[in-house]
Amino acid sequence: MCCLPVVATVTAVAELVKCESQATGYLTMHKVLLASFAVTTIPLLYGCAFDNRMNSQLSNLVGQDIHVAIDKLGVPASASPLGNGKVYTFAKNDCSIRVDTDASEQITRSDYDGGPRECQKYFDILDN
Repeated sequence: MCCLPVVATVTAVAELVKCESQATGYLTMHKVLLASFAVTTIPLLYGCAFDNRMNSQLSNLVGQDIHVAIDKLGVPASASPLGNGKVYTFAKNDCSIRVDTDASEQITRSDYDGGPRECQKYFDILDN
């Protein structure tokens, strides 16, 4: 998940190079390096920091009854058998959270799929 901003980075740097070279006829290496650093580092750090915080919040659910997750996250979009337990999926705004339970409905595992923007609402709910 931390590497998703790289595509945007390459596009942004290419556009910067194109605009600068058209305006001045040249582009200084200093400007290219500075732009590359800013465009790549800041989104990567934010994305990775969010990923760590979100995983930490989800790990707090492990060992608890599934109803704790339901009380926080709302009604699951789906629930399917998984071995002796179930897998619950909560979905909102292109963010999905998967919660696995055992036969006694205790949460054994949880993870998410989505970016910081899409999953921020779930993070805020879990953070309270």
